Amino acid sequence: MMELATNRFSIYSIASERERLYNAAQSGSEWGKARLWESRNSLNSEQKSYTGELSSLAATKTSGEELAFNLSVPISSPDITVEVTILDCNYNPDSAVYSGNLPPVRVISGDISTSSSTPDGTSAAISPDELTFLSSSLKGEHAFVIRSKAIGKDEKELVVESMVAIKFGEPMGMHVFYWQIKN
Repeated sequence: MMELATNRFSIYSIASERERLYNAAQSGSEWGKARLWESRNSLNSEQKSYTGELSSLAATKTSGEELAFNLSVPISSPDITVEVTILDCNYNPDSAVYSGNLPPVRVISGDISTSSSTPDGTSAAISPDELTFLSSSLKGEHAFVIRSKAIGKDEKELVVESMVAIKFGEPMGMHVFYWQIKN
């Protein structure tokens, strides 16, 4: 009977820690959306070139300042660290240096990559039909991927990713097109 109680406590502890990591990662994602919205009038809209380093796709202001790349953000849980990265989807990929970490390609002209961009271990996928919808619905919008990684005191990690598009013009707005838990 003692073994059963110990197993239940262990399972509860694992589920509780995963929930705490998820909530922390979601807080980081919300922080990233707020950062994008605050910077909407000064976002760099020039197409980026992927150089083999993920940092070459970091979302920037017209001044060149990065919005967030592996940036630790404050959250209310003292034993969890959250790192946020905001990536620009308006880039020219170089197939010679492809990485599974890349965000979907979505150039401002309205084109979108139709190749599978969901890395191994993800819990959500975008079908070709959804990509066609995204392509038509994203015209005139600048798309970004926000990755928020929560790291617990025992080094366990949970990553939440979302694709956010900012529509310029009248009315200006922000839309979340997908989100996924990556581990």
